[in-house]
Amino acid sequence: MSIPHVTAIGFSHLQAILVAQQIREAERRATFALETLTILPPSNPAFVPWCEHVDGQCIYNEQIGWAAADAVKRNSSALVVMSFWSNQHFFLSISNDPRRFDFVLPHDDDLPIDPEAELVPFDLMKKMMSHIFKETLGLVDFLQQFYAGPAVVTAAPPPVDDVVSIVNGTSSPELDEKVRQLGYAPPALRYRFWKLCEIIANEYLSQRQVPLLPPPARTVRPDGFRVREYWGGDSIHGNLDYGELVLQQIDALLAPPSG
Repeated sequence: MSIPHVTAIGFSHLQAILVAQQIREAERRATFALETLTILPPSNPAFVPWCEHVDGQCIYNEQIGWAAADAVKRNSSALVVMSFWSNQHFFLSISNDPRRFDFVLPHDDDLPIDPEAELVPFDLMKKMMSHIFKETLGLVDFLQQFYAGPAVVTAAPPPVDDVVSIVNGTSSPELDEKVRQLGYAPPALRYRFWKLCEIIANEYLSQRQVPLLPPPARTVRPDGFRVREYWGGDSIHGNLDYGELVLQQIDALLAPPSG
């Protein structure tokens, strides 16, 4: 009996999923076949650059679209998994800013406000983040020009509260230097940025009938931060156990409807 096929495409959060799948395959317990197309770091030099700006507009690299279409057609993929939520929530919230700021989410925000920060209106923060998130989320529309079948976008892993204890830092020399100069931002800011991105992604994707796959429930603490067991080697990415739980979410999506 053949197993279904999944094409996965996106940025660095795909790595945990890929490694977990490789372990499944080595142990001969894979429940579906997987082909991944990683945009950054590139799995194909033809994907560089993935976006070129012309007259203020992001022009996507058509090689990415054709590669995704080829993988889907060649493998008769049952699902396309898109990992287009990258570090949008992270790069603004890992370190303090020279002009410290904070904001409040409109619902269920019981985390402390930074007493040293300037409070920015939520709507202004949402407008800014929507602009930052626009180009990567736009890859969904772009790929739908090449593929019209079932698709899902994965959420980035929830934020880590105690980033100080992760010795490898952020995996970005620029961000690590900013942390060295300005110090780590309060954990609540990281959570708020992550949640803001979730709000924006849900609104964008719901208009396109593409679901956002949330973080596996087991990986999220009641306060919204990531369970330590699923921390990765740096301050942003999940580990292979996190990737395995995402594979289990994909298993559920591929399962035939009961009854």
